[in-house]
Parts: sequence; C-alpha cells; structure tokens
Amino acid sequence: MVKVRAPELNGTTAWINGEVKLKELKGKKVVLLDFFELTCVNCIRTFPYLKEWWNRYKDKGLLIVGIHTPEFERSKDMDFVKRELKRFGISWPVAVDNEYKIWDAYANMYWPRKYLIDKDGYIVYDHIGEGAYTETEIEIQRLLRDLNPSLELPEPIKPLRPEDDLNRVCYPRTPETYCGYFRGKFAGKILPDIRTAYNHPIVQGDGVISLVGEFVVESERLIFIDGKLVLNFKGNELNAVMFGDEFVEVRINGKPIPENMRGLDIRVLEGKTGLLPKDYRMYNIIKTEKWGIYTLEIFGKGTEIYAFTFGSCAV
Repeated sequence: MVKVRAPELNGTTAWINGEVKLKELKGKKVVLLDFFELTCVNCIRTFPYLKEWWNRYKDKGLLIVGIHTPEFERSKDMDFVKRELKRFGISWPVAVDNEYKIWDAYANMYWPRKYLIDKDGYIVYDHIGEGAYTETEIEIQRLLRDLNPSLELPEPIKPLRPEDDLNRVCYPRTPETYCGYFRGKFAGKILPDIRTAYNHPIVQGDGVISLVGEFVVESERLIFIDGKLVLNFKGNELNAVMFGDEFVEVRINGKPIPENMRGLDIRVLEGKTGLLPKDYRMYNIIKTEKWGIYTLEIFGKGTEIYAFTFGSCAV
C-alpha cells in the first residue's frame, strides 16, 4: 500500500489509560491503532489477540492505541466505557472518540479496523474486520525489527479459538439486525417514537422483527413496555446489545433454551431461560456447535434492545 502519514489523534472526548501524541513517538514506537466499539461482537472477538500482542510486544516497542467510537448513543457514556474496558482487561491507552473526530480524520467506516503505523509515523498496514491474526502479527514483528534489528521475537501465536482456525467452516448467517426504525426491518408498520400496541404477523423472513404487545420503537433502539419480540435467524451463535433491570425470558423454537445452546449470559429462573441485562452491553444468548435455522422469542418489560449479531463458524 502507498504510505500515508498517520493523522494526529486530536479531538478526543477523553483518554483512558494515558494520553498519546503520535508526533512524540517518531523513532520510538510502532503503533497499532484499533478502531473499536465495546458492544461490537466483531471487535470483542479480536480482544484476546490484542491482549496477547500487548503482553508480548509492549516492552519491545509496540504501543496499542484503542479508538472507541460509539455506534449507539448510549455507548458514549463514560461509565459504560470504563466498566467494559475493565471487564475485558484492556490496559493500553484508549481515546474516547464520541464526536467521531479521529474516525473522520482516518476516513474510517468500519468496526473493527486496525492500522499499523511505522517508526516514521506512516500507515503501512490496514485490516478491516476480524481475522488475519497471523498476518497482522508478522507485520508487527517486521516493523519492530525495523525499529530494533537485534530484537529476538517469538513465533506468531496459534489460533486462540477453534473458529479462528484455517480449517473452520463458516455457514450462511443472518446479517446484523438492528432494532430501531433507522436501520431495522419489521414485519409490519412502525409508529416511530410512540408507545404503541403491535400485533405483527410472525414472518419467516431472515432478520425481520415481529412485535406482539406494547413497545416504543426509537431510531436506534426498541423499548419493551410489555410484549414479545420474534426473530427468525440462521447461525450457531446469537448476541444482543441490551439494557434493563428485569429478568428477560428467552425461548428458542417455542421452548426454553436447551442446555447445549445456552450462551454465556443465559440463566434459568423458575424454569424459564433468560437473562438480567442490568448493565448496557452485548449479551451472549445462543452458543451451540450445531448450525441451524431458529426462531427466537424474547419476552420483556422495560427492556431496551439495540441490535442482534450472529455467528456461523465451526471446525
């Protein structure tokens, strides 16, 4: 790629774990710039690799800098950002980019996106999305050797999860499904921003939301007053960005979620499977080895849902 000088990291709302000025790092550091969002499943899946690279190379000249640019309005909340960084064990510097100043300076359009900046301050590597972990680490090592030719470096890490292995198979999956009227798909008419009783048909369309009961549908979120959401999806994993202070019942194909399909955040309460989304974040609802086409039902009161994401890879 043509080398472009990396724009300075100006216009941040705040810095967490220390402030960074790229101009001060010339000749001293290789920088991995990571655009991410703490509710983004694709970003979250890259965290184990970032943590491993940080532990391996932070004393050898690598500086990781996270750029947290929010996808949803609630993701701008500093308490949320600090809590989730701590929960995921992210200790490198993070710029809180609530006004999209750094995002725009880099003309970015994706979560996650990783840039590598060499010792002279030029962008020399650009990767969008998950994956390419070995390729990225090899490039990190090349740049570190340019900084210090005498460095002794380990072999690149092997896949940290089975689904990252090159022998994995990825089946078709439902695309990210948004729950607000700005980007969501619904089985019937929506009245924006108004408390409304809905009785949508239960459609078979992939990623189409059906509402039965009372809801408020806002631009980027869906608020349960007292009702049921139905969604057909394909894959072997389902996550939801949620928030609420009451237990939310979740069923799959009309029944409680079987034990071999329960995600990390699913609990059983009085014979019902579900979760208590007391913190705004991404919750893992379905995780199974078997790919399939499923019907999800969520019963809630006062719960907010922003988006669903899906997985489909298996070894």
